[in-house]
Amino acid sequence: MPSTTYSYDAGSLSYFVTGGCGDATITIPDTYDDGSNGVRPVTRINASAFLSCTSLVTLIIGNNITTIGDSAFRNCSNLTSVTFPTSSLTTIARRAFWGTGLISVAIPNSVTSMSDSIFVDCINLASATLPINETITTVPQGTFVRCTSLTSITIPSNYTAIGTDAFTLSGLQTVILNEGLIIIRTQAFYGCRSLIGTLTIPNSVTTINPRAFEKTGVAPSGSNEFNVIIGSGVTNLESHCFYESYAKSFTFISGNLTTIGPGVFYDCVYLTNLYLPNSITTINPYSIDPSGNTYRDPPFTGTTLNSLRIGDGFTIISDHIDFAVIFIGANISNLILGKGITQLEKNSFNASANTFRANLKSITLEGKMISLGTETFTNYSYPMENLNEVFFNDFNSTFTFGDRVFDSVNYNVVVYIKPKQNLRIFLKWKIFILTKV
Repeated sequence: MPSTTYSYDAGSLSYFVTGGCGDATITIPDTYDDGSNGVRPVTRINASAFLSCTSLVTLIIGNNITTIGDSAFRNCSNLTSVTFPTSSLTTIARRAFWGTGLISVAIPNSVTSMSDSIFVDCINLASATLPINETITTVPQGTFVRCTSLTSITIPSNYTAIGTDAFTLSGLQTVILNEGLIIIRTQAFYGCRSLIGTLTIPNSVTTINPRAFEKTGVAPSGSNEFNVIIGSGVTNLESHCFYESYAKSFTFISGNLTTIGPGVFYDCVYLTNLYLPNSITTINPYSIDPSGNTYRDPPFTGTTLNSLRIGDGFTIISDHIDFAVIFIGANISNLILGKGITQLEKNSFNASANTFRANLKSITLEGKMISLGTETFTNYSYPMENLNEVFFNDFNSTFTFGDRVFDSVNYNVVVYIKPKQNLRIFLKWKIFILTKV
């Protein structure tokens, strides 16, 4: 006859659950008497105690249990309901409920230690509530991996971190991140393709690690779309953090964002416009793998944009090749360079790949230009055949113009000069294209 088995621990004067399978409902009692050691509390469910017990459907855990061990109920695929003690339980070890059939779970606030991968592959889990206390401040690594029925989660305000792979490939549609959160770790929401509506990164967040939101969001269709608001505390969008996201828009709350890492917006094919804040000073098109190898991963490759504005904080281009690499493979119609850029060095756009050059229709230079270098926009192999408008906002009185700046562009290009008095500065360089004030 199936029965739960126990072992006595003389050190703690209590019983540990060691196994037992065969019953559809299992109740872990508050106390037990093995006939030799008397009535003692049952305080622990040992590691792998009910591993792969497919007959188990309902679990009721006694009020003296403090610890659920590693893989205690792993692969109990028909376990749909668990009742936790509300005050005694303090520890849930790694993989404790991996692969179970749980439909909902509310982790008691008494739990002060949660290890990684607790609910991996709980494909029926539709509702989850995290514990709120002063001890647990992180959603552990891999907690809800492939929980495809989990459609919403609220991260309590006492949590400062979301761990690596915490919600990877889950079914999340709605995520509420509260103020107090500081870091979102690598691949925390990787592959959450059901995210819809607006995801708001609170101002308290300072760090978004590589690939944190890679392959997230629904493809826009009708009223269904995915949008992202990035709070003022973020300083660096790290490598590929929104790689292949289906986000339709990114809104930046003015603040401390200074760096766009490699591949951040790579293949964001549903973006329409992207206006980077004035705080950005660095756009990095290179990534380094763990072996130290350097790869070219431009942040906008494959991204289709009507308009891209680089904010005023991005200043003089010291290396024209790096500048050109930023745009390789990007599908941009209108490029706006903010006031911080006052000169374009020789061949600034020359190294840009054909995708970017072929699609570019207009360039706006908002800065007070000092110079345009030789062959700034010229590339005879990949000419800017669709470029038809260049807007200059202002010129320095000593402005210089290099040779063959527009040599391979469309001969119908129109250069707009503002204000009027700058026209003479521009025309003295004998540009033989139509110029408008």
